[in-house]
Amino acid sequence: VFFAQSFSEGSLNVIRSMIPRVSTKADRQAAYSILNGALMLSIIAGPGIQFGASFLPQMKSVSWLQLTSFTYPIWTALLLCIISTIIISVRMAESEPIPEKGKKMTGNGRIKGKVWDIRLRYLRLDKIALSLVLFEKIVSSVRFSAILAVVTPFMETILNKSKDTVLTIVTASQFVVGVISILAVAAFVLTPLRKVRASPVLLFSLGCTFFMFLYSYPWPILSDPITVKSQDNPDGCDATHLEWCANQWHVKVWYWLPVIIPLFGMAMPTSFISLETVYSKLLGNIDQNLMQGA
Repeated sequence: VFFAQSFSEGSLNVIRSMIPRVSTKADRQAAYSILNGALMLSIIAGPGIQFGASFLPQMKSVSWLQLTSFTYPIWTALLLCIISTIIISVRMAESEPIPEKGKKMTGNGRIKGKVWDIRLRYLRLDKIALSLVLFEKIVSSVRFSAILAVVTPFMETILNKSKDTVLTIVTASQFVVGVISILAVAAFVLTPLRKVRASPVLLFSLGCTFFMFLYSYPWPILSDPITVKSQDNPDGCDATHLEWCANQWHVKVWYWLPVIIPLFGMAMPTSFISLETVYSKLLGNIDQNLMQGA
């Protein structure tokens, strides 16, 4: 399953490499905004599919094919990735390289010519700037993946609510984040923000992220002690397994969520849009298939 999904998700890199071919530098940011708008839809679609799956039959007859409210989104995503790969393979034609004057390129010659052209153009790139952008892309991906991964267990620890209640709150929060992200993307497609340079957009994203982490620190004026599991609080944090619960504080949830949700909703798409725009422009007028997969 993981192999098939990883293979199929490569279709996203194909789209990233196609955008420079069909857009100009002036509208490159708007073009990548549309792509990231599609990605932000997944933030809404995921909880929606999971919610809808709760009304579908739960099948656990086969160990490797279990259809539950948690696995329905995974299988749906896998199926959509495979479909997108098929569409790309069938409908998106590869542009042909321009042969040298008086020389016909066929077979291996065409491939060698393309590789040589990419190599020559790569040697002219600003290696330091390219490395910094790649590093920031890695940091950005890890940053948002880590946040999404820890939100649910974090909320379970501090809310002192049942797992179903926590899941409902997290799902609703994720839905709102998705809506805000799509609105942010729409602003870069439909408003004068499409003409703003990518570097200030990246700084805005980093500023949102910095404040998000700063606000998540348990400052005394905004925080309460974590509720420890007991007979009166069966859904509290189990200090027998997590010793730090006994002395740890957390930001009051209803102070924390209304601030974190819009910050996260704006930081994520603006980070991806700006980094992909800068990266694409740094690569310049080359076949970006290889480098967009980096």
